[in-house]
Amino acid sequence: MYKILKPYITIVAGVVFLLLVIWGILFFFQKQITAVADDPESLIPSDAIFVIYFNEPIESTVKLRETIFWKDLSKIEQIDKLDKSITFIDSIVNSSEQVQNLLKESKLWASFHNVQQNKRAGLFNLKLKQQRFASKNIPELLQKDLDFKILNQYKFLDAKIINGKFRENDSLFLSFYKGSLLISNQSKLVETSITQYNSGTNILSDDDFARLKELSGNDDKIYYDLRNLCSNINKIADIDNHLFFDCESFGTWLAWDINLYDQFLTFNGFILPEKEDNLITGVEPQEHLLLPVIPSGSFFLVTQTPAESYFDLVKQAGYTLFVKDVHTKEISPLLAMYINDSVSVSGIIEEYDLNRLNISDYFAGEYDDDMYLYKTDNNKIFEKLIGYGVSEDFEYVIHKDSFLVAFTDIDAVGKWYGFYKNHQTFYHAQNAKSIINHLPAVGNYFVYVHIPDVILFMNDIFTPGTRDFLDADRRIVERFEGLAVQITHQSGKLFQNHAIISHDPYTLNIPRKKWEVLLDSTLNRKLFNVVNHVDNSEEIIVTDKADMLYLISDSGQILWKRKLPEAIMSDIYQIDYYKNNKYQYLFNTPDYIFLIDRLGRDVADYPLKLPQTASAPMAVFDYENNKNYRLLVPTENKTILNLDKTGSNVDGWQYTKSKNIVKRPVQHIRLEEKDFLFVIDTTGVPEILNRRGQVRVKTPKRMAISQNNRVYFDDDPGKSHFMISAKNGHLIEITINGKISKFAIDDFSGNHFFVYHDLNSDGKKDYLFLDNDLLSAYDFTGRQLFSYRFENNIDERPFVFDFNEKGVFIGIADKDAKKIYLISSAEGKNIIPIGIKADVPFVVKKTGTHQIFEIIKGLDKIVRSYEITF
Repeated sequence: MYKILKPYITIVAGVVFLLLVIWGILFFFQKQITAVADDPESLIPSDAIFVIYFNEPIESTVKLRETIFWKDLSKIEQIDKLDKSITFIDSIVNSSEQVQNLLKESKLWASFHNVQQNKRAGLFNLKLKQQRFASKNIPELLQKDLDFKILNQYKFLDAKIINGKFRENDSLFLSFYKGSLLISNQSKLVETSITQYNSGTNILSDDDFARLKELSGNDDKIYYDLRNLCSNINKIADIDNHLFFDCESFGTWLAWDINLYDQFLTFNGFILPEKEDNLITGVEPQEHLLLPVIPSGSFFLVTQTPAESYFDLVKQAGYTLFVKDVHTKEISPLLAMYINDSVSVSGIIEEYDLNRLNISDYFAGEYDDDMYLYKTDNNKIFEKLIGYGVSEDFEYVIHKDSFLVAFTDIDAVGKWYGFYKNHQTFYHAQNAKSIINHLPAVGNYFVYVHIPDVILFMNDIFTPGTRDFLDADRRIVERFEGLAVQITHQSGKLFQNHAIISHDPYTLNIPRKKWEVLLDSTLNRKLFNVVNHVDNSEEIIVTDKADMLYLISDSGQILWKRKLPEAIMSDIYQIDYYKNNKYQYLFNTPDYIFLIDRLGRDVADYPLKLPQTASAPMAVFDYENNKNYRLLVPTENKTILNLDKTGSNVDGWQYTKSKNIVKRPVQHIRLEEKDFLFVIDTTGVPEILNRRGQVRVKTPKRMAISQNNRVYFDDDPGKSHFMISAKNGHLIEITINGKISKFAIDDFSGNHFFVYHDLNSDGKKDYLFLDNDLLSAYDFTGRQLFSYRFENNIDERPFVFDFNEKGVFIGIADKDAKKIYLISSAEGKNIIPIGIKADVPFVVKKTGTHQIFEIIKGLDKIVRSYEITF
């Protein structure tokens, strides 16, 4: 199925790219000629592949350049050059009152043609409104008022052709012929225009073009010869053939009105198909019936109303591709059908002998009682229902309400239900809704493409030139977020055609929501990132304020939830209890230790009741990496429990009591084959112990360290030491032999946070301080790297994401402003776009694309996943 759809996705993506580039080129040439004509269609050569008509070209250009759409597009280098050329020609036009008067009430036809060596060139012809203007005036006007240098002139048939150039620009060929001004950078196009005018074999000889022209009216218009679709797409995508449809016979001519807005570019008009006996001729248009079952994360969707012979059962059928794993580029195809009534569905199930399965045998969690799962080996069911052949990969079918939804594998069913259950469908997606609202309510054929995903997943089949363009300007191109095309049969060999491209100009890097989960209650604490040992996907564990624990898949599906008796204190640790490479989740509450498997079930004798209430989060160590885990839990009576994985006390543990209550987890550091356990009570005085709880390094009794900060280490051979921040932010180095030294980079308040990490990837650890509202970074010599000031004081410690080639980033959560920050250590700038809000620390995951991150964050009852480009 994917192999069938892949070329079609490429076609749509290519059309988007082609439209943007041609749009810019058009206006560049249009401003060069600075004139307009009435309707000189008879001067357009018959081999035109792309034609554009401007009713008021000068005003159209002004309006275009005022839109945010164009201003954003002009940030692309190639388009910026065109924009500067337009400015240059404007200055020429505005310098001559005679030219300005000449252009009033003028109109323009611009056509594009294939010329030698597969190159394209444009021909622009204008019929000047002031008919008293004669060809003998052209040389004088060009040279005197337009600073045009004439290189030579020659006679062709009954016309004169002038060759010259504006200042240092490229050479152009011009002719004033039959009241029209013809301009091109190719002499052959001007000559062909004159020749075909005399022979009567121009573009009006094409009956389909002539018919569309009559229907189109006098608004600005694009005409495109669809018979060139394959060759145009192959210039953008490196594919041998187009399997989804025969694009050589997809249609004859397409005509579009164009409307430009800041956030949308819309096209409305007609299309003439190549064949009258196509799949949707004579079929009643339908509303968008499939949207409630199409995942919002889908990056490709095509739906159509089936031909009449199948219409009794299926009102609408559609394919979609939705992303299962953005990191591995794993894509899942889906085939959906809207059935007339439940009786028809029962008949289908019975006729094709679908084997009903027990959903609970395949998936954990709760499923709707009125949803049924079937398995089939007979793909003829789909060909019969929707009227054409489909891939033989579809094996599983879901029946829900009036829908039949088919999948290639059982895992895809579970992924889909996660979207459906959490209302992550096209029906609920705001962006998709806004696009659909700009289209007619009913149609026969509908295509939707999410442009950033097409670029991401189809990058390997784009031609090198296309890839270079997209890589250079990916951030700009991806702002043109979604493309939708809708075709509606009107009568006979005529279809209405509508398209829309959505554009978001208001953020530097646009967040794309991947999924969203609604919890039962407000989110509590932070998000925990865990790994699924089955497929190595990264999942999320969260709790809410009602102490409900959730496991959320990487596609946003709640895999299970369970009620805890009290709030979690510790981090979530993953351990391999049975030493069989299957991992469980270990954590503590004040009175219990829990060990839960990935299906949400208790393991062995867990939960374990603690003999004393915990005063701090539990710490888990695996000293020898042999899965003989040690669980260390500080308690309210100042002891530290040392337990093995079964909950039994570890023999040989000799630690008695701390002088004061310990509120921080015990920390383990291994340096030079020695184990160091750090116990820090509420006075801030550290105890440095060995595995048995005996003192390993003596520290001064008056040495108090910051309560906000952990102990760091530097394992430089021969220079191994621990790094600790004192209450005033002065730094303390302790060697493994107990030698202590102190130094200060600056003075900080008692509220400061300290991080010791290589921030600039030079192999040396650097110093990062967050003090109230100021983040400051210094290299290993004490030289400041950057600083960043926040709106409010930050009371959550920063956390570091080190992504190697992507760089080092510092995550900050401002609970008061409900904002999150991801500060690039290379530039000291925040890469989180405006609009992503959160009130708990978040998770950042790298993707397979260099400049894209996945951000998973929580706010109130909602956990959301975004992709951002930086």
